[in-house]
Amino acid sequence: MKRKVIQLAGKTFVVSLPLKWAVQHNVRKGDEVDVEINDSQLTINTKNPKTELKTSLILDCAEEFARRRINTLYKRGLDEIEVVVKQPKLLNEIQKELKTLMGFEVINRAERSCTIKNIAQPMDQELNVLIKRIFLINIEMSKLIEKILQNKEETDLQELNDLEEMNDKLTNTCKRVLNKQINQKMDKTNLTYCILWVLEKLGDEYLRLGKSLFNKNNNKDFSKMILNINSFHRLLYEIFCKFDERKASLFTEEYKRLKKDCEAFLEKQPLIGHHVFNIVRNIYEFAGPYYATIL
Repeated sequence: MKRKVIQLAGKTFVVSLPLKWAVQHNVRKGDEVDVEINDSQLTINTKNPKTELKTSLILDCAEEFARRRINTLYKRGLDEIEVVVKQPKLLNEIQKELKTLMGFEVINRAERSCTIKNIAQPMDQELNVLIKRIFLINIEMSKLIEKILQNKEETDLQELNDLEEMNDKLTNTCKRVLNKQINQKMDKTNLTYCILWVLEKLGDEYLRLGKSLFNKNNNKDFSKMILNINSFHRLLYEIFCKFDERKASLFTEEYKRLKKDCEAFLEKQPLIGHHVFNIVRNIYEFAGPYYATIL
């Protein structure tokens, strides 16, 4: 939107704030706002408390999908989630997932319900620091891979696992901060970009697989696997066209089965198995940003 610049007292230039934005962020006469200069751009930020984003869920699904729903809502920027479950064991799975979600805690729990709330302050200014920390964690993981190749010590493997969990925790936090920065209505442009990025990666991997298969003899076992992958891909398309929680739970279970098949096939034909595994993984990863746009 455009605003006309007004000159006051000969030296001061004034631009009015959009009323809709001011009301949304509780900006009133006499309040202070932060103005940041970035080349030709000015960014106006308010420190006034924003409206908390809340939602409620009724979960009757696979355990992993229940965890994924909580993870998705955290990254989208939700501040409080009321959860009701049909299966009490889902509450334990949710509790496990909270270990990877910085600031999210259960503040109230009953036999078939719980309330999850964000108790941490926003960390917008720490985003760059967190990203650097993630880089360093990944570098440490790469060094551990070198050690594991030489020594195969269980302590190194456990440390690798611990670092991966910290990676998850920090990347989840960064995604949440980014979504919070966009706006309180949760603009989905960045999520749509991620969806397109995964779709493009998937097309590349299909082409690589086709080239690798071109001069190979037919393999009945592999033909069956391709049919299963195609059904898996079609299921994702159906979920994308019309979300269905039952199908989403089935999608997660199908991924687990296909993942095991791919791991077995990797031993027989490493190159083709690598491409197949990447295709299955990309199909599964597509669901992440997609779920974030609807859940």
